[in-house]
Amino acid sequence: FPALVSVFSGGCDTLKCLDTIRDSSEMSWVANANTSYFLYVRSETHNAVGDFFLHLRDAPYNAICQNAQALTVNNVTKGTTSDSCQVTSNPCAPEDHFGKNSPGVWYSVVGTGNLMIVSTCDSPGDETGSIVSHMSVFDANEGCDKLNCMYHQEESCGPDGNQKKNAWFSLEGMVYLILVQSSAPSDFTVSIQDVEPAVPNSCSNAVPISVDSQSFEVGSINGVPSGSMDITSCLNSSYSTSSAGVFYRVIGTGGNLTASTCIPGTNFSTSLAVFSGSCTSLSCVEDSSVMTCDGVRSLASWASVSERDYYIFVTGPSVEDYGRFAMNVVEGGFAVHNDFCSTAELATLNSTVKGSTGNATLDDVDLCESGETSPGVWYSVFGTGNSVTASLCSEETNFDTQIRVYKGECKALECISFNDDSCDTQSEVTWTALDSVKYYILVSGYQDETGNFVLSLK
Repeated sequence: FPALVSVFSGGCDTLKCLDTIRDSSEMSWVANANTSYFLYVRSETHNAVGDFFLHLRDAPYNAICQNAQALTVNNVTKGTTSDSCQVTSNPCAPEDHFGKNSPGVWYSVVGTGNLMIVSTCDSPGDETGSIVSHMSVFDANEGCDKLNCMYHQEESCGPDGNQKKNAWFSLEGMVYLILVQSSAPSDFTVSIQDVEPAVPNSCSNAVPISVDSQSFEVGSINGVPSGSMDITSCLNSSYSTSSAGVFYRVIGTGGNLTASTCIPGTNFSTSLAVFSGSCTSLSCVEDSSVMTCDGVRSLASWASVSERDYYIFVTGPSVEDYGRFAMNVVEGGFAVHNDFCSTAELATLNSTVKGSTGNATLDDVDLCESGETSPGVWYSVFGTGNSVTASLCSEETNFDTQIRVYKGECKALECISFNDDSCDTQSEVTWTALDSVKYYILVSGYQDETGNFVLSLK
């Protein structure tokens, strides 16, 4: 029968209702020691009766937002979602998001003004059943009743890829709440790193950076020129040679390397210049000004020589372009941050995005019964309940394109729409985008064509 369950505190003559649930839902509350609570089970409809099963369990203390466990920077904390409560509301995830209501536990941390990285990457592997399905970050300005989503673009990590990591630039003194969820009961470890940004420096004081997709280096450019060194050999002639910047040094591995500021937290227009040689005699390796992830942030790729020093200079196109950034260097055959569905770049409606498929790889997905395609890059967008048009029809799109729209999980995508030639050899699709549903857009070329493009979303 349709049941209602209410929990009360106080005495039978002075009952105070704490919460009520319907059907097979569950509730949680802070049960003070040595305090009596009363549970009242009744039917939601008049005169309905029946049997029921009522289960009580002792949940982790931080199973509710109000009891978030404080994390200490640069320390590791053990956690578990075993016997935890279903999350009734997660503003970071759309309504149809897989695992949106999975059981979770809450943590808090105070911002330092630097980049903060929260991670469960060092948790045990699959043999222990440790799987963290989602990690969301909120600001706690208005308390647990009015959570403001900061970041939900977590990155998979750990020995089996079943853990999560999130990074954001924090405000000093602000309290942030972190929700860790898992689809199955899991034990894990969670840690918080505080990364102080590097400041404008000279080549001789370059900051060492390792080749590692799981680590970030952060910097802050305050508009003070880095010196009189001529960097025009690596930057477009329209760039100012007096722009402030930060030097990093990385050791070549013998494989392809990609340096990228296409990371949440980079808050200004960046450019990267890569040099080899010595600080007294630098030579340009690669100009990254034409390779961007969103028309603003930059990435640079080059074929490295093993054990050779490379110097990466992070700057802005002009003296007016400065701020904070995050950067990492990875090794691999791809040089595009959104080369895969799982790394799709989040786009917004009524916006324009510039990109390139020149360094992308082929995608193993349903081609929407369209035959051959070339390597492509991925974007995602949330529907609003209206029709959405994704168009590559632009004078700046310089190759024969194809465009596909999917929904669902990246491992099981469902094709929604496809177009090849809508405007000459360029592509455009329109579909009804359901409210809060996440859609994936794959931009590629006909047969083996690749190039630069402009994607507009309306």
